[in-house]
Amino acid sequence: KGLEGDQGGFFPWSPNQIHVFMPSVAMPAHGIVRAVVKDSTDEYEGTMSQTYLDSDGRFMDNNPRNMPGHVDLEDEAWHMITLTSEGGGRKGYRMYVDGVLAGEAPPSILLQQLESGLSGIPGVQVDGGEPLNLSGKIHLCGRVDQDEDRHFGGNLADLSLWDQVLTADQVAKMYEAIMGRDKLEQRCKEAGKSEMVTLDKIDVCPFLSPSTPASSSATLSDVLKDISGSGGDAAASAGWGCYDMKIHQCKCNSAVTKEDCEANQNIYTKDCNCPASGSAPPPSNRVG
Repeated sequence: KGLEGDQGGFFPWSPNQIHVFMPSVAMPAHGIVRAVVKDSTDEYEGTMSQTYLDSDGRFMDNNPRNMPGHVDLEDEAWHMITLTSEGGGRKGYRMYVDGVLAGEAPPSILLQQLESGLSGIPGVQVDGGEPLNLSGKIHLCGRVDQDEDRHFGGNLADLSLWDQVLTADQVAKMYEAIMGRDKLEQRCKEAGKSEMVTLDKIDVCPFLSPSTPASSSATLSDVLKDISGSGGDAAASAGWGCYDMKIHQCKCNSAVTKEDCEANQNIYTKDCNCPASGSAPPPSNRVG
C-alpha cells in the first residue's frame, strides 16, 4: 500500500509515508515483504534517505538471497505483517511476520550505536520513531501512481492503524488469536535460525518465557485487554457482543443473537464490553 504525498506521484522517500509491498519476480530480492517508513521528521536528504527493511531481516539489501529462518511469503497462505516503532523514544522501527520479530530498521548494532550517544549513522538516515501525520489517501494493493505493472495480486484480509507502539507480546497475541498457539510456536521455532537470533542474540519470542507453559493459549479477552484496554476483570460485568472474525472488531447490536453471530463463524462474547441493551454502543475494540 502507499500513502499519497503532496506530490501526488510515487516518491516514497519524503515524510509521512508508509509503503508495504512485495518486490516483483524481476527484482533480485523477491519472495519477501519490503517496508519503507518515513515519519514527520524524515526529510529527504538524497540517497542516504532511501532506506527500507525486508521481512527476512535484511536492511537496505537488494541482493538475491535465501536467508535462514525467514517466512516463505509465496506459499499462497495467509500471513500477518506488522510494523511498529521501536518505542521508548528511540528512532527506528520493527517488522513482525506472523507474530514474531523479523527485522529492525536500522539493525540492532546500529541502534546500539545510537543509544551510546552517536547522533547519527554516517551514510544512513534512521527513519521512524516520531509521529506520522497521515493525511493522504490510503492506496491498497497498488501504488499511488496507479502503475498497472505495480500491483499486489493476492488477497488482503485486514488493515489496522494504531496510535501507539505495539509490544512483541501484543503482536504475538493478535496472531495467536486467529491462527492458534501451535502456529505461533512453530513460527518461533523457525525464527530461531535467523540472523537476529544466531548473530545478534535477540530473543524474538520473549513471550515464550520458561514460566509460561507452552500449551497456554491467548484468549480473546487477553487480546482485548492488552490492545484496547478492555477485557479481563472489567469484562466480567460487561454486555455481550459479536466479535467479527473478518474485520477483527466487536459489534454491539442487541438485535444480533448468539445464533446469528456464530452462524457467520464469529464469536459471541461478553469480552466485547458492550453496554446494556438500550444504551449507546461504545467505541469499537480494534484488535487486528
